[in-house]
Amino acid sequence: MRALVTAAALGFTMLAVLPATGATAVAVDADRKVETAALRADPTTGRAWVEVTIAKRFANGKEARARGQAIAVAVPELSFDRATGVVSIDSGERRFPCAVLERDLKTTGECRIDARIEPVVVDTGFGAATRDHLVVRVVPR
Repeated sequence: MRALVTAAALGFTMLAVLPATGATAVAVDADRKVETAALRADPTTGRAWVEVTIAKRFANGKEARARGQAIAVAVPELSFDRATGVVSIDSGERRFPCAVLERDLKTTGECRIDARIEPVVVDTGFGAATRDHLVVRVVPR
């Protein structure tokens, strides 16, 4: 599957070969690690996404003490229903409720967020190259 992935916060666009349906890959700088991943929703726009915080890893293996960079990642099949306040993921013929917006967004335990840095093959326009990407999946349990 091919998808055009735009990372405005990171300042570039690449054509990435994604690893699976329901996954999104965003190019990141080398030597990064995932700190946190959480569902987010905006009742005004009716959108849902995964917010991932990544931090720089130092060459000596120690991790950065400063808070990492937050990246909003749109995941295919993830949606927010404004009428019910439910964030859900479509998987085949079934919809799984992942979180409910009350005062805060509360997870239901029906979904797992998988966010990690993986090497992904990209089309550079002159051939293929392997680059580090933040790959985010929301998986029903």
